[in-house]
Amino acid sequence: MNSKVKELTIIVDDIKNKFKAANISKDRAFPYKKDISKVEVNLNIFIEQASKLINKNKFLGFDFHEITEADVNEIASIYITDIQQYLTLKHDELPFNSNIAHWGQGVINDRDLFNIARGYVMRDSYRDIDRNFIPDIYKIYSVPFALRLAIENKLKKIIGFESCDITRRYGSKNITKTAQKEFPVTMIIKALKKMDCLNLPCGYSDISSIYSWASNFCHTAEKEPIWMISFAIEKLSPLFDYDGNKKNERLA
Repeated sequence: MNSKVKELTIIVDDIKNKFKAANISKDRAFPYKKDISKVEVNLNIFIEQASKLINKNKFLGFDFHEITEADVNEIASIYITDIQQYLTLKHDELPFNSNIAHWGQGVINDRDLFNIARGYVMRDSYRDIDRNFIPDIYKIYSVPFALRLAIENKLKKIIGFESCDITRRYGSKNITKTAQKEFPVTMIIKALKKMDCLNLPCGYSDISSIYSWASNFCHTAEKEPIWMISFAIEKLSPLFDYDGNKKNERLA
């Protein structure tokens, strides 16, 4: 067990001992928008996700042999930083006393976002322009944006979406625009759930909740804690790994 995993283990055990309401659930749903900021929800998910990383148990939906030690060490380090920052920010709301004091950037500002874009295009050259800027750490916090697009494109593929007619009310008139590429994700999820016509390996409620959560980053650039990112990937993994898993079963 490397040093970062050991440190994370100590933090998890400490929070478990102090947080008497800790509730470990094998079938926990991704939280609804109204519950996403609750301390109890976050601590429970942190404990579950960090424990999976520490115990090498289906972290992100992977068998552990597929994850390198370098990834484990880096992810553990991010968990430590994020939980320290979270406990600092939520000190007055915690159900226990916390002596941790750790501050960090909660929103990716406009200049950093622009530097990320430019740095991705000319990765090697940009290191010589600004050696203090390291875009790699920001990749983890842009995961919600990627998940949002992944959900949209997966649903389009499932229902064979090409275009739709959209009617909106302007004043006293309804105006319809035909053959639009705009994809009403929330409406589609609700309709599929109501019709119950698909046997998806991932629940509609989880898909909807994750999409809503991921959209927040796209509008605010607020960093989501690593345990929520991990949990979202874990819940969606059956949906995106399903075809590959079925193919492997046929080949076995």
